[in-house]
Amino acid sequence: MKSKKCLKCENELPATKDYFYRHKGRKDGLQAYCKKCMVADAKQKYKDKKKQSGGTKRSCWTKEEDEYLLKYGEFDGLTSVAYGLGRSYSAVVTRYS
Repeated sequence: MKSKKCLKCENELPATKDYFYRHKGRKDGLQAYCKKCMVADAKQKYKDKKKQSGGTKRSCWTKEEDEYLLKYGEFDGLTSVAYGLGRSYSAVVTRYS
C-alpha cells in the first residue's frame, strides 16, 4: 500500500481516503494535509474569525462593501451580489439607519 506524508504534521500515513480528503487537482487525488490537520486548521480558522468579528458575521463586513451595497444594491440588480456575500440589502440598510 502506498503511503503519503502529511505536510503539516509530517506523519507518514496510508494514501487512502480514510486519512486524506480528496482533491481532484492533485496528481494522487488527495489533499496535502491529513484529515486531522485539516479539521484542526478549520476549527482554528473558525475561532480566529469569530474572535475577529466579535462573534457575529455582521461586524466582519467591511464598511466599503456595505456602502457599495447601499448605493447600488437595490437599484442596479446587485442584490444577488449581496446574498452571495452572505448578507441582504435590508440587513445593510438596518445596520446603518
